[in-house]
Amino acid sequence: MDFIKKIWQKVSALGIDNSMERTERKRVRILNQINVLLFLEVPLFMIVHLFTNKWLSLILLFIGIGFLSNLLLNKNKKFSIARTGTFFWFWITVSLFCVFLGEKSGIVHTFYLLALLPFVIYPITQKARIAILVVIALISFFGFYAVRLFYDLERFVVLSENEQNYLFIPVVFTVFTVLCALVGTFAFHNQESEKELLQTLKETEQLNTITQEQNEELATTEKALQEALRQVEKDKEEIVVKNNELQAQEEEMRQTVEELTSVNEQMKLQEEKLRVQVQENKLQLYQIEQQEDLMRSSFEELQEKTEQMEAQEAIMQQAMIEMNRINEELQVSEQRLEKEVERRTAQIASQNKALEHSYLALESKTRTLHQSINYAKHIQNAILPPKMIVKALFSESFVFYKPKDIVSGDFYWVDRKINSDGNMRIAIAAVDCTGHGVPGAIMSMIGYNLLNQFSNQATLEEPHLLVEKLHNGVIQSLQQEHTENRDGMDLSICVYDSEKQTIDFVGAKNPLIYIQDNQLQEIKGTNASVGGAFYKQKKIHFEKHTIDVSKPTTIYLYSDGYQDQFGGKKGRKFMKSKFKKLLFDNHQKTMEEQSKLFRTTFNKWKEDEDQVDDVLLIGLKINS
Repeated sequence: MDFIKKIWQKVSALGIDNSMERTERKRVRILNQINVLLFLEVPLFMIVHLFTNKWLSLILLFIGIGFLSNLLLNKNKKFSIARTGTFFWFWITVSLFCVFLGEKSGIVHTFYLLALLPFVIYPITQKARIAILVVIALISFFGFYAVRLFYDLERFVVLSENEQNYLFIPVVFTVFTVLCALVGTFAFHNQESEKELLQTLKETEQLNTITQEQNEELATTEKALQEALRQVEKDKEEIVVKNNELQAQEEEMRQTVEELTSVNEQMKLQEEKLRVQVQENKLQLYQIEQQEDLMRSSFEELQEKTEQMEAQEAIMQQAMIEMNRINEELQVSEQRLEKEVERRTAQIASQNKALEHSYLALESKTRTLHQSINYAKHIQNAILPPKMIVKALFSESFVFYKPKDIVSGDFYWVDRKINSDGNMRIAIAAVDCTGHGVPGAIMSMIGYNLLNQFSNQATLEEPHLLVEKLHNGVIQSLQQEHTENRDGMDLSICVYDSEKQTIDFVGAKNPLIYIQDNQLQEIKGTNASVGGAFYKQKKIHFEKHTIDVSKPTTIYLYSDGYQDQFGGKKGRKFMKSKFKKLLFDNHQKTMEEQSKLFRTTFNKWKEDEDQVDDVLLIGLKINS
């Protein structure tokens, strides 16, 4: 305990010296003790939450360093900064603990200590500063309760309700400990004050005794001074007599001094004339020396310039000789170049004729190729279901279809079947084939024909069987088991049952987005393509998902061309998150409005960028 007491006293005395006033020493000692207590309390909470909330532990470590820095400021006698720092570090500690430890932990009571702190660390003469800090503490206290009314602070609390109840006693104990420490400090300082007063009384008594002795000595000295004064009066009379004699002698000496002064003035005038003459002679001599130096410098510069001109003349003569030699070589080179230019001009003319013939042949082939591709576009458009058929099957719907090239690798497909009970099932699919342009168009023709071939009452009741047959049909059509062809397709297909009010969804990599009760839901397809890289897996199980659409539901089928398009101010991709937000923000509009908006948004985003892929987006509203 003695060791702890010595350390406590040593830390409490940081920055204190005997030149300071007693009240100032008292405040500095209290300031040191407060910072030590807070520095020791904060790490205790940091250790408790080291394994529950590392961020809170780091914040507490930072606050502990702040209290330690206040001790160092006191040691360097920066008391004003240390006082302000102590208040605000304590304010930050209380505010953070109120948020993270919860109201039931009792940490709110530490605001009382915060309001009391300015009276302890500042002299009473600084009333304005004390008032401002107390107001800040009170505003923080009431502000904490005000914030709790409008914001849910419980999500930041790191303690459960039981842990808060367990922490209540240590917190109250901490507040009580600080109050006891302050009371103990005041008692200690009162004892020191009493000791100092007793010491002062003893010193006062000693001073009174010394003063009495000095008064007695002064009385004796006064008698001696009176006797000496009488002697001085006698001496004064004698001095007056001698002074009269000295005045007479002084008058004679004054006359003599006046005569000497007159002679001295005449000598000074002559001396001044001689000094002026000497200065004029020195000035003339200096001017002569300056002119001599100037002439010498000019002569040296003249010699240097003459040497430079001679050297430049020699260089110019050498340069003239070299220029004549180069001129002769240039004339020879010029003659050679003229012959070479004539030869190459004839050669280029011959090449231009050959290029012209090649260009005409290429232009003819290109024209034929464009005609073929345009004809292929008409064929592809002819096999795609007319949008009026989609409208007839789904009254509220749209199809946004924008090929990258003349023909497309994306296509949409619809079909319907009615069973013997009169129940109708309608299928609609969005298909993205490998590649785009002509290769993609060929794949789309294969996919479209296979879907028509395998679509029947059984496959529409179990659409995953339709996708599995399509998978095997692509592998067989392209002979992928015996060739290196790896083309395939990603798709999303929905089958609507009008009687059950359900939709069966099957996806091959492509997802389905539907919005119901103002909530956006995404169903991801099976992570496998139809054909292509999965040609070895003939029995892929494509998962079927069933959705209840008895309530108003908006459904979106799409390929990845829309979200992968580059554009905007920074030339970046549109991205899936932005695409989903676009769908959700506009799903309550009519299908016609949505179709125009999605097309306008895409064109505005793309602007001058090239279209990177075919774009297909299908929207349906069920029971709206």
